[in-house]
Amino acid sequence: MADARHDSGDVGGTERGDATTEYRRGTAKGAASVPGGLSSPYTPGVPRRPPAHPTLPYAPVPRRGVAPFVGELLPPAMPGRPRLRRVPIDQVPADRVPIDRPPVARPPVDRVPASHTAVGRAQVGRTIAGQATAPLPSNHRRRERGRHWAAVSGLLIGALTIGVGGATLISQGPGAIGVCPPPILRIVAAPEIASPIRDAAKSIGGHCAPAAVAAQEPAETVRDLEAHPPDVWVPSSTAWLRLADAQGYRAAGTSLARSPLVVATPRPVARSLGWPGRQPTWTELADRTYTGEIQRFSVPDPQRVTAGLLAVLGVDAAVGRGGDGPGAARMRALTFRSRLADADADPARLLRQVTAVPDPARDVGLFPVTEQALWSSLTETGARSLVAVYPPDGLVEADYPLVASDGVQHDAARRPVVARLGAWFRSGAGVRKLTEHGFRPPAGVADAAVPVRDGLLPRYGLASPIPPDARAVTEAVTAWARYQRMRFQALLLVDQSASMGDPVRDGAGDPTTKAALLRECAGEAVRLLGEDTSLAMWLFPPARASGTPFVEAVPFGPLDGAVGGVPRRTALSRALADYQPTSRTGAPLHEAVLRATDEMRQRYRSDEVTLVVVVTDGPDGGSSSRASFLSKLAGDVDPSRPVPVFAVGYGPGADMATLREAARLTGGQAFAAANPRDLDSAVLAVFLAAHQGRSG
Repeated sequence: MADARHDSGDVGGTERGDATTEYRRGTAKGAASVPGGLSSPYTPGVPRRPPAHPTLPYAPVPRRGVAPFVGELLPPAMPGRPRLRRVPIDQVPADRVPIDRPPVARPPVDRVPASHTAVGRAQVGRTIAGQATAPLPSNHRRRERGRHWAAVSGLLIGALTIGVGGATLISQGPGAIGVCPPPILRIVAAPEIASPIRDAAKSIGGHCAPAAVAAQEPAETVRDLEAHPPDVWVPSSTAWLRLADAQGYRAAGTSLARSPLVVATPRPVARSLGWPGRQPTWTELADRTYTGEIQRFSVPDPQRVTAGLLAVLGVDAAVGRGGDGPGAARMRALTFRSRLADADADPARLLRQVTAVPDPARDVGLFPVTEQALWSSLTETGARSLVAVYPPDGLVEADYPLVASDGVQHDAARRPVVARLGAWFRSGAGVRKLTEHGFRPPAGVADAAVPVRDGLLPRYGLASPIPPDARAVTEAVTAWARYQRMRFQALLLVDQSASMGDPVRDGAGDPTTKAALLRECAGEAVRLLGEDTSLAMWLFPPARASGTPFVEAVPFGPLDGAVGGVPRRTALSRALADYQPTSRTGAPLHEAVLRATDEMRQRYRSDEVTLVVVVTDGPDGGSSSRASFLSKLAGDVDPSRPVPVFAVGYGPGADMATLREAARLTGGQAFAAANPRDLDSAVLAVFLAAHQGRSG
């Protein structure tokens, strides 16, 4: 084949061309015309190039990754055996310019006749190559030689086109052209499950997948739902649907996969907690974090990260098992929140970091993550430093619901595609693909394949359902996310008049007293206070008449300081546990509030939140008139040293009108617990309001 070769060394490389470009004769000075559409400089004594067919186009030959070039006929190396040389397109003389007509293009797929078929390059290439090397008769005439050159050039260019482009469309049929129609579904999926969904779409659609799959974090999709609602959405958890419900996007989805939320735990810490034979609960993990036995516990932001969202719901489910009111349960959850080392953790970063630190328990600690994410990390790194803890009292799962928009649900063409996607994940192929990516199959699938990795458990207990109420999910997430660790100076002002001993019923309907409910609620509230809090507690009225309207039960000072040889937190807890109403009726509410605000104003610090919290179940007992009290309170306000009053009206007899006005004048808030069983919710509301007051 040396007599029909190409000098490939003259070819550069940029991009591919698919169309044929014709060239016309140039008229450059000193150029002699060559039949067939090219002009070439003529030098006397040098044989003229063989003529080409008059209608033959000289074209850049398309080749992936190679610059287009022009085929130039050169004098034959041997009689009757011409050769073709490649010339880079930027070296083509200016007299060889394209004619003014668009390049030849392939017809669109919907206009190709059904009778056409594709021919492979191997078959055509062999035929062309054989014809190109056939010898010419020695006695051929000039026009015969011209026709033969035209055939050889055209066949060579066609062979190159076939060799580069694959199958040449000699007969063009729809089945032969690998062009698919546009997908009919736009799916937005959590990034970790996007790949299995693409595999599912290809599987049910054959060569042409009926769906285009985009990966996006669920929090971003929730924000974009109103402006850019997808045809189909696969968030990582039904919990994201609840948050979307709160924004008016109502949907329910079929689960495609499962991955339980686990607590990634350094192996030595897990063993100290009884793992793997025993799984520690959320309550135990929270208590050990509170006491410092667990050195470091981090949780991602529940408004942005699925692991954080599921962790909040898991903790809420755990603390709500005690049968107490929602306020008490939420306070216990926020107590755990207050002890976190990092409330905006990045699980992916922590998974990477754990292999690079000398002491994972101290430097990374514990953090929630989906089992699939932990499996992926362990598979990638081969590390054994982390294991999965499955807290049984609040075990929740990422369930990857398949959610179709209203338009798709009412579309006869697209609705079946969604159903087939869902069914594929329950098939044998779907279950195998899920396992390959570290997922568990949807609930109810007979093939209970599980991801296998050292540190993971093959089985775990019953998962807690995601709360069906969108409002409950939103409130839990919002309270957790808005909590801020702040430095406080607080004076607790607690009514101990005789009416606090009145009988009431608790949340379970059992008989108790207002004082007993207060003791229980206050005990939970004390746990919420950070170590950087300073406080005092006054009780009013005193058991015996005296010159002051209150008695100091706990003197002012930092919680981590000492009172009578014990930590102030312990002294406060004991004082609340011993709280009993006196026999005196009528509490000097007005005078006690004025004394408390004056005391804290003198202790004001610009780097701390200074406030007064008052709990009372009735009106003032005659210490001053309402008008005089409010006038004095307003006159004492100092904008440079604000001391807001936060009040809880306990029971139906509380003077809520006066409490609300006192709170308004000082920049605080007042909350009613008309039913004594609601005291914990009111105290929680005060706690949250105080934490959010400075941040606005």
